[in-house]
Amino acid sequence: MLLLENFVKIHPVPFQREIIIDFDTMKSEMITIDLGPFAINKYPVTNEEFHRFIQETGYFPDITTGFLNHWTKDMTPPENKDGYPVVFVSYDDALAYAGFIGGRLPTNREWFYAAFGPANRIHGAMISMPACAT
Repeated sequence: MLLLENFVKIHPVPFQREIIIDFDTMKSEMITIDLGPFAINKYPVTNEEFHRFIQETGYFPDITTGFLNHWTKDMTPPENKDGYPVVFVSYDDALAYAGFIGGRLPTNREWFYAAFGPANRIHGAMISMPACAT
C-alpha cells in the first residue's frame, strides 16, 4: 500500500545539532549526528487517506479524546476537506496508519534533517533549536 512515488529517499551527511545538557542552566553543546539513508513522504497524510485506513481496518483508538473531533459522527472527513492534511490524531494513531501503509514514522533526528537539512536552515535562514538527545 506504500505509494513509493510519494516518498523521497534522503542520503544524509553528518550534521551538527545543539542539545541542552542542563535545563536548569540551559547549558548546551553541539553534537554530530550521522544518520543512515531513509525515505520520507513528501506530502502530509490526507483526510481521504486516513479515512480509507479506518474503513479498511476498522481502526478506532483506545483513547478517543479529541480523535478526529472535526469529522462527522459517522467518521467521515468534513465536506470538501478530503485532500486536507488529517489532524486530531495521536502518535499512536499515526503509528497505526504508518503500519497500515507498510511504513514507519521518522525518528526525531530523521524528521529534523528532512525539515531543515544539514545546515539547520529554513528557507535559507539559520535556526537554532534546542533538541533532546534521542
